[in-house]
Amino acid sequence: MGQNDNQFYQMESKDDNFVDDDIAIHLLVREYYKEHLDTGEYIAYLQRERDCRAYHTGMIQSRKEGVEEGKILGKQEGIEEGIRIGKEEGYEEGIRLGREEGRKIVKQKEIEEGRRLGKEEGILEVKRDCVLMIFKKEFPYEDTHFLENLSIEQYDAIMKLLSENGSLEQIHEVLKK
Repeated sequence: MGQNDNQFYQMESKDDNFVDDDIAIHLLVREYYKEHLDTGEYIAYLQRERDCRAYHTGMIQSRKEGVEEGKILGKQEGIEEGIRIGKEEGYEEGIRLGREEGRKIVKQKEIEEGRRLGKEEGILEVKRDCVLMIFKKEFPYEDTHFLENLSIEQYDAIMKLLSENGSLEQIHEVLKK
């Protein structure tokens, strides 16, 4: 092997990673140059080819670097998007929790109001039952329908009259007030 052939061998083996889109045409062109050019011209051709491959490989490397950079930027944008979505979900969660808390407060107020009303109704019912019991004892033959659906104050006034042996007319006077 001559010195030029040795250079050729070194240039051929330097760029094994290059992928040519049309390998068959490339081989035909290389064989043509090998047959019709002297060794110096052929080496110059191979150097140009190597430079083209280096340029192409550089583009591929740049593309790979661009893809990696894009992945990093995409990941960063993804993180930012995740943070934004997280804030929105947190806001929505806060609204949901606020609504639940509001419902609990309203429910508690309703329970307290219900207890108060229940207590008042219980007191009213007990007073009505007591008045009816005493009224029937004092006036066994009188109708008691007029003693239904009175206020606590009216039941208290009637109870006072009944305890003081008040008359039926006095009881009717209390109901007119």
